[in-house]
Amino acid sequence: MSAVQRILAEQQRVADAELLASHQATRMRAIIDGTGVLAWEFDLVADRFTYVSAEGTGFGRPAESWLEPGFWRTLVHADDLDAVEAFLRIGAFVAEHRRLEFRVVAPGGASRWLAMVVSPRAPAHAAAMLSGVLIDVSEARRLRDAAEAASRAKSEFVANMSHEIRTPLTAILGYAELLREDGDAAAAPVARLQTIDTIRTAGQYLLNVINDILDLSKIEAGRMTVETITVDLPALLIDCENLLGPRAAAKGLTFSVALASPLPRHAITDPTRLRQILLNLAGNAIKFTTTGRVTVRASVVNPDDTVQTLRLDVEDTGPGLTAEQASHLFQAFSQADSSVTRLHGGTGLGLTISRRLAGLMGGNVQLHRTAPHAGSTFRIEVEVIPAADADLVESLRPTWTRDTSAPAAVAAAPTRLSGRVLVAEDNPVNQRLLEVFLGKAGAEVAVTSDGAQALARLDAAAAEGAPFDLLVTDVQMPVMDGYTLVRTLRAQGCVMPVIALTANAMAGDRQLCLDAGCDDYAPKPIDLPGLVAMCGLWIDRAHSAARPAPLALVPDAPAHQPPSRPDADPLLQTA
Repeated sequence: MSAVQRILAEQQRVADAELLASHQATRMRAIIDGTGVLAWEFDLVADRFTYVSAEGTGFGRPAESWLEPGFWRTLVHADDLDAVEAFLRIGAFVAEHRRLEFRVVAPGGASRWLAMVVSPRAPAHAAAMLSGVLIDVSEARRLRDAAEAASRAKSEFVANMSHEIRTPLTAILGYAELLREDGDAAAAPVARLQTIDTIRTAGQYLLNVINDILDLSKIEAGRMTVETITVDLPALLIDCENLLGPRAAAKGLTFSVALASPLPRHAITDPTRLRQILLNLAGNAIKFTTTGRVTVRASVVNPDDTVQTLRLDVEDTGPGLTAEQASHLFQAFSQADSSVTRLHGGTGLGLTISRRLAGLMGGNVQLHRTAPHAGSTFRIEVEVIPAADADLVESLRPTWTRDTSAPAAVAAAPTRLSGRVLVAEDNPVNQRLLEVFLGKAGAEVAVTSDGAQALARLDAAAAEGAPFDLLVTDVQMPVMDGYTLVRTLRAQGCVMPVIALTANAMAGDRQLCLDAGCDDYAPKPIDLPGLVAMCGLWIDRAHSAARPAPLALVPDAPAHQPPSRPDADPLLQTA
């Protein structure tokens, strides 16, 4: 081949390659033009687009207008202009896809939302040249905003519903307790005691339903958090056995907790949520089992790892489940079948909540084994971190002997109060309940109906030389609410301890009280014995500079969490 032929051949090859590239570019642009996506190239130095696809006309401006220097600035909403400019300039230095959503203003003044995606810049390209796409996401933003608004509305509804139900529940459970203690219970007619216990049981059931709905709402809103504190694992297991054992015995069942492998005595986890999950699963097993036994077997799956998996198998000899029944177990508001709801009651939220809580703790809850008429085994797994010097426990019995001696008798003794307590509460029924219950414990109690009255009463008491030792205040009151009352007191330099009462039980409500200047927090319906103990703690420290850490009946925990000691009455517990 002559030199001329070689030159002609090379020219033909280049021409063919350019033609092919042109055809490919044409096809690509045709594809892009049909998708509603605007493709672009941008020159940072010239401050202009050097290319936009035909979709540029879809923004109400001719495509050629986009090529004018600075034209893009007339499109972008004034509030988003700085963000877009910074996004483009950073794109010159980042070799990865980046995305930004911003508003553009159409000729008529209406705003639309666009998503700008910058493609990774190839090393051979000039640093000032960028390319990418623009996508109209106005409808997606509208749907997202609508979903967020619906979520907020649901959260507000749940919070308001909780408040409206918890307030009368305080009276129902509190006055039932007063009736139970009125006179000599041993000499009272059996029918009277049964009636009182029925009121308490029904009230507690309603409270459990509310708390299940609150828990699920917090989880779905992403507001549920878990703690990481050191806990005595064997003691927690024994605690659950003490709580559920009597319930099982009342049905003629055997309930026990056993170790399938050694456990670290102390480990880091969330004891409140772990106890909630175990009590839920084991409580369900007792509820659905009519004869036989329920056994919890605890083990550690990976004992040599730094982060270990605690496994709790809950085995029962109940009716078991069919495949169809098992498929609905972990769906919210769902039971195995409608007959289960009619026979045993319940909202169908327990398993859903337990699985999601376990997920937050790095684990899961699943149905491990079941068969009709052959019982079931549910498996709980959560991550735990053994404490640095934790010894291994091979049996729960020594823990039983050590932990159930004298302290139970001491804990059972009621708290006696000696001091002046001011109660700020607008509900007359709850006013009388708190006055009677705190008075029976020995306190001198005065009652006001709002924060302004409370301020005046506190000032008058101080002027008379007989100041109050403690303020117990509701946070939602007319004229002046509890938050404003406490902030005013703290601004005046008052250091008197304050306990907040609130029917709000959503995540963060306790922290709102503490941030306002309260020392402690008690949710409604009030655990009256627990409130008396809390009052005693703060009255004892009322004139001391060394203040204790907030006792708090519930630190953002499920209000139906059973008590930690076996002799406590779960019907009045909220922690």
